[in-house]
Amino acid sequence: MVLDDKTYKVAKYVTNIVLPAIATLYLAISGVLVQGGLPGLPYPDVVAGIITAVVTFLGTVLHISSNNYYKQNSEDAE
Repeated sequence: MVLDDKTYKVAKYVTNIVLPAIATLYLAISGVLVQGGLPGLPYPDVVAGIITAVVTFLGTVLHISSNNYYKQNSEDAE
């Protein structure tokens, strides 16, 4: 599987920046609410865990795609 350049860049940005930021924000907001005596956001550990699993999966797919891209280009150069 080889992703085109635009798809790869968007997926990499979402995987490396957006999703980890969302997980961190969700955990932080929930913790602040609870410390402030308010009910926190529901299931912060579960939500962060799911996001982390998705990030790990996407990182693996991106790594495989990147390896295939470089392998394909090195074979084309020969």
